[in-house]
Amino acid sequence: MHLAVSQANTLLVTVVTMAFNAIITTVSSIFVEMEGQDTMTQSEASSFDKLSPGLVINSVIVPMFVYWFLANGDMSDQSWYEPAGLIASTMILIVAKYSTDLLLAANTTALINKFVKARFAYSDAKLRALWKPVKYDIGRQYANCVVTFALGLVYGPLYPPAYALTAIGLGVKLYCTRFGLSHWFGI
Repeated sequence: MHLAVSQANTLLVTVVTMAFNAIITTVSSIFVEMEGQDTMTQSEASSFDKLSPGLVINSVIVPMFVYWFLANGDMSDQSWYEPAGLIASTMILIVAKYSTDLLLAANTTALINKFVKARFAYSDAKLRALWKPVKYDIGRQYANCVVTFALGLVYGPLYPPAYALTAIGLGVKLYCTRFGLSHWFGI
């Protein structure tokens, strides 16, 4: 019973972290739009400047403090290394970051626009609009890359396989980004 509660806590911490990452991303996008930057470069830089600290703090530091609190302030507690501890939660977060990269390769918005909605377009202007490349959010993707790197950098000394998972994640990001840019996205 205790293991099930611990595993539920691990899953809850991971899900809450990912939910807050989505909230941070949405709020950041709203603030960047409200700023009304003059150029796309300034807009993407502003997006990165807002997202990267928030996502890094939420994905890397907050889980560490949560598990530190659950261990009653003991930084060398064995519970961090148990199957339902901090390390397990962090490894789930690292692997879950792969999903943002896989969405680059299989962009559902572009696929639905080109292969579903385009069948029902009755004008050339609407058809061209549906086949127009989707905007690639460089600031957001770069912030996600920094978060993946930070997860490996901080948790690698605690659990060395985190380095391998991070390297795999950065490789997945490279190839998914290349595929997405050549097939779906426009700058």
